[in-house]
Amino acid sequence: MSTQEKLYLIMVNKRDERCIFLTPKDISKLKITNPEIVYDGGEHAILYRSEKESILLDYIPESQRNELTKLSEILVVEYDVNKKDIANEYMAKITILNKIPNISKDLKVIAKK
Repeated sequence: MSTQEKLYLIMVNKRDERCIFLTPKDISKLKITNPEIVYDGGEHAILYRSEKESILLDYIPESQRNELTKLSEILVVEYDVNKKDIANEYMAKITILNKIPNISKDLKVIAKK
């Protein structure tokens, strides 16, 4: 299952960790396994929450792009604005590619360096 995330926030928390805040996903259906972000330094990245679920992170702010290429992992926080509570949080490995792959519905692309 592939989805697109247009509304997210990249920031540094109080522990000086770079974080991506997303809207909560339905975590009861799919277990998060080996989360990974593939990124090429451009305006889009792909977050793989599992082999069966990917999220296109659209329009990464230009001010964050260089910083993301320097990281080996990032804290992903799924924050429920209505409940004002963290629904889920996990570390995701960051893999830098020359070009991110195209994602298709229900397709997990194996990222190769």
